[in-house]
Amino acid sequence: MNSKSFAWLRAFMFAALVPVLSLGLVACDPEGSDSEGLENSGSGELGGLEYVGGYVAVDLGLSVRWAAYNVGADSVNVYGDYYAWGEIKPKKEYSQNTYLNTSLDVAQEVWGEGWRMPTRWEFDELCRKCTWEHVTVAGVKGVKATATNGNSIFFPSGGLMMESEVVDFNFAGNYWSTTEDGYDAWVLMWYDDTAKPMTGTDNQVLGLLVRPVIK
Repeated sequence: MNSKSFAWLRAFMFAALVPVLSLGLVACDPEGSDSEGLENSGSGELGGLEYVGGYVAVDLGLSVRWAAYNVGADSVNVYGDYYAWGEIKPKKEYSQNTYLNTSLDVAQEVWGEGWRMPTRWEFDELCRKCTWEHVTVAGVKGVKATATNGNSIFFPSGGLMMESEVVDFNFAGNYWSTTEDGYDAWVLMWYDDTAKPMTGTDNQVLGLLVRPVIK
């Protein structure tokens, strides 16, 4: 399937599946509404911070600690770099023709020190055990996950790269997991006009953002 055909199919399927969460998608529990909170000072209101290999880990009381920001970023309101699944370098075009078909872990390769991409099940855990709200940090839209221990992390809505264009920038979020599903891989996804982030799948050739985890 070419990229343009996949773009149409992806948009159609997402619209159809939002109200039908029984089709393999796992919804997060939403609380709150749009806000301008979460001041940006590198880590904002985040608590439970620890530096590991020069990067900030946040303790959410879950099975893993989550990075405060994305691969390629240096603060919570920076989108970072886009990667095709299994690749470790950003590029100008994300398509079947440019896909390397590798299975490397970009978080592990770039950050080292025990960092890695999350699994599908770690995204599911994040969805189930945190409350979520749409927020804006220093002009950047995204979603904030708050744990029962009061600590939180922010995911910018950086959209995704399809061929040489950024799609749904500042409107949707798409983050890779390390879990494959045929020619796809599992992701954390949301749109600005949907209440709940959820897990689903995207084609591996697309350029998505990456949020590392660490034990």
